[in-house]
Amino acid sequence: MCKKFLKSRKSLAGCQIKKGSNTLHCKIFTIALVLVLVVSSLTYLWLINDRVIMGYEISSLEKKIVVLKDKKQKLDLELIESQEISQIKEKANQMQMAIVEEVEYLNVVNDGLAVR
Repeated sequence: MCKKFLKSRKSLAGCQIKKGSNTLHCKIFTIALVLVLVVSSLTYLWLINDRVIMGYEISSLEKKIVVLKDKKQKLDLELIESQEISQIKEKANQMQMAIVEEVEYLNVVNDGLAVR
């Protein structure tokens, strides 16, 4: 029964399977089928590789985000510490600044200015 089935069976291309002979039509169909299989396999591998590269880049950027957040937090703390009054007074003493006790403002008289 199996031999009968093989003798009567036709392939997808419509060529009959005969012992010892292959028609040109069957060879072209087989080559085309193999080419389609190879091209689709290469496309699949290319797409998978692209996804892996994207995943790696995303994980790398996420690690950078964590590092930058830590750095920002340290800089914020440093900024807060530098704005404390005790730090400002200490820096003013280091720069030998004098403490202002009385402020005098300059009074401008309009008589000496040119008027249009």
